[in-house]
Amino acid sequence: MRTVEQYVEEYHRAVQQRVPDERVLAIGLFDAPPESADHAEPERYVRHGIAGPMLMAVTPSRLLALRYRPHGMSIDVLDRVAAWPRRLLAMRMQDHPAVRRLLVVTPEGDHLQFRGTRQPGAFDGLNRMFFEQLGLEAG
Repeated sequence: MRTVEQYVEEYHRAVQQRVPDERVLAIGLFDAPPESADHAEPERYVRHGIAGPMLMAVTPSRLLALRYRPHGMSIDVLDRVAAWPRRLLAMRMQDHPAVRRLLVVTPEGDHLQFRGTRQPGAFDGLNRMFFEQLGLEAG
């Protein structure tokens, strides 16, 4: 059985191949928009091309949102749907027993939520390095 570190390494490699112009520091798997969140304003997600499962990547200068498709025990990174300069984003993490959310305010002023499932055991750490790289703590 593979460890969470092996999955993260494989996913990281797949993203780096799609982002050859910048070093990928960390990745995270999220859903956007989270169920029942922002049901009154889905257009802000549509405006950024964001829907369903998203793979988020942290580079030295940007936060990227990419579509992906699970493929057996690996993933296929499909396309980049958003790229924001990190210095222009306001970000924080909300930590709850069953979920960690990434809250992002874009340069356009859109408030977006990305839901990262917390799984019991080793896989709870799947997005841990992503949040650490962004310097985010629960709040």
